[in-house]
Amino acid sequence: MEHNIMTFNMRIDQTSDGMNSWPYRLSSVSQFLKETKPLIIGAQEVSKAMRDGVLTLTGDYYSFGMPRTTEGEGTPILYNHRVLYLIDGGTFWLSETPTVPDSISFDAAYHRICTYATFCFRVDRTKRFRVYNTHLDNKSELARMKGIEIIFEHIKKRNDKEEHLPTFLMGDLNAEHGSDVLKYIESRKDDPSLPTNNAFSLMKKEDVGATFHGYEGKTKGDPLDFIFYTDDLKVSNPVIFREKINDRYISDHYPVYVKVEF
Repeated sequence: MEHNIMTFNMRIDQTSDGMNSWPYRLSSVSQFLKETKPLIIGAQEVSKAMRDGVLTLTGDYYSFGMPRTTEGEGTPILYNHRVLYLIDGGTFWLSETPTVPDSISFDAAYHRICTYATFCFRVDRTKRFRVYNTHLDNKSELARMKGIEIIFEHIKKRNDKEEHLPTFLMGDLNAEHGSDVLKYIESRKDDPSLPTNNAFSLMKKEDVGATFHGYEGKTKGDPLDFIFYTDDLKVSNPVIFREKINDRYISDHYPVYVKVEF
């Protein structure tokens, strides 16, 4: 079975974005998802209203995950409920107190969270995998570093206490080439239970480029949006979707997706 796995910063609804604000993009985002048919979407900057709009127009998805503050946006995992069962999951805060809702630490500009879930296939419940979806801080390098460390610690503890499962880590890491965050992920490659394989390594370096473009369509620069995976996953064909739909960009970030053979 081959399926698309996607990370997508959908850009929170801001009236200051004018014709790029969410009401003008919702139908195009839904059309894109219907065309690419991702099994999993690790989404960022999604409010409840945005989530509900996508679920209504696409029809095939359920959503899992808490917002980063009581009425705020979050990093939900959208999954095709016709193909997958949600086994378990949760949300934790990238703070000194990860289990405390609305907590914030490390000079972060915003509350930061990670949503995680375990899935199995409806047609074969022995095929299971985990997904971690996050959005690291845009301001504080300390918050980004502590955030990725907290996420890897969570993955490691689950593997040690339960069983190791194939695992994806995806999201907007706000980390460019040469950053401490990417160096840290690379430094953990000696542990095969951690998702340290960068999907962009499957592309030519010159074909990667920027994933944040601010509705300007730029391609030069470093990606901020990533999909990492464990050694036991067969990943291929990474795509940075840079096209317009209905004559507009569907977000200020390009969606990134890969093909996975389960």
